[in-house]
Amino acid sequence: GRVDTVPAGTCRFTDSRERRHLMSYELITTSKTKNRHINYRKLSDVLYGVVHWWGDDKGKSFDETVNFLCNNDRKVSANYVVEAGRVAQIADDQDVALHAGQWEVNEVSIGLENRPDCRSEDLDTLAQLIADIEVRLGHSLYLIGHRDIISTSCPGEYYPHLPELIHRVNTIKAGMNNAPAALTAQERADRLAKLQELKQKKKQAA
Repeated sequence: GRVDTVPAGTCRFTDSRERRHLMSYELITTSKTKNRHINYRKLSDVLYGVVHWWGDDKGKSFDETVNFLCNNDRKVSANYVVEAGRVAQIADDQDVALHAGQWEVNEVSIGLENRPDCRSEDLDTLAQLIADIEVRLGHSLYLIGHRDIISTSCPGEYYPHLPELIHRVNTIKAGMNNAPAALTAQERADRLAKLQELKQKKKQAA
């Protein structure tokens, strides 16, 4: 099977000491979900990153989650499955994965399914992946939790860490070449307004 080791840019983090880290993750591209619409959109259409967890069953493994999201008949999937040091891309960025619970949001977002433990190293890999996606897209994503779209506990422990995740992504991008700038306050407001419009469409259709 195809397994790529993706080198990350040299990234600057600041705590009590200033340190430089070279992070990488294993990118696994051998499995693709059947629950996706292939090459359905342009990269410029992708505006949101939706953070998920694979439930509060912390005994469920990365491989089991990949297998379920690729082969289930419940029409649920994601674009990526993530844990510390490993990422499975089960739908390409141009593919629409069925992850958000609303088609209109699926069309403009990437689904990021994460190990439920939400360890610091899980956040590190997720942040590096998001930074790499944003470089490919040529623009930054507005990061939200699944619960921002529908009534759910997902993404569990990741939700209160979203501000930290955004900070990690922006810190990583500061050390990368050709990385897009962080969203401005106006861009964040515009993305939030658009998300509310998309959610309203679902209410009107109900």
